[in-house]
Amino acid sequence: TAPAAVVLWSQLPPTADVDVVAALPRTRPRFRTFVAGPGWADVKLPPRVVRLGSLSDAERDLAAAVLA
Repeated sequence: TAPAAVVLWSQLPPTADVDVVAALPRTRPRFRTFVAGPGWADVKLPPRVVRLGSLSDAERDLAAAVLA
């Protein structure tokens, strides 16, 4: 089984690597992919990836993914 959600944190822009996002395995059921942290601020993300802008965003979106 796959996790319901994956969160990738980046503190600094050099560690915000969109190739890491692309390399995540495709699973069934498919997990939701999120990025968080200031390093992702200016990174263009694939459409399936959600940027978590705050702790309240993370709480809401992760709860929705896990409880869905």
